[in-house]
Amino acid sequence: MIQLTTKELSGVSGSSKVYEGVGKMYDSVLLLYQRQANLTALGLCRFILSSTNTIEDKLSSQSAELKADSASLEKKLHYLETTAKNSQQHIEKMLQSGVRG
Repeated sequence: MIQLTTKELSGVSGSSKVYEGVGKMYDSVLLLYQRQANLTALGLCRFILSSTNTIEDKLSSQSAELKADSASLEKKLHYLETTAKNSQQHIEKMLQSGVRG
C-alpha cells in the first residue's frame, strides 16, 4: 500500500496540497445523523490537507519501520524454528535411550 501511494504521489509536484486520510469518523454526532437520516454505514473519513512532501516523508518512515519489524520477525522466526528443532531432537534422543522422567 505504501509503495502504491508513493508511486501515485510521484506524479504530483512536491509543493502541491493533497488530502491525507486520518481515520474513520465514528463520533456520536455522526451516529445520531445516521439514525436521523436512516442511513447505514456511511464510512465517512476524516481528512487533513498536507503537502506531498510531508506525506512522502511519513510513508518513507513507515516503510523503514515495517522493514525493521520484518527483519526482527525473521530473526524471531529463525530462533523459534531452531529451538523447536533442537527440542524435538532432544526429546527423540531421550525416547530412544529409554530414559523415563
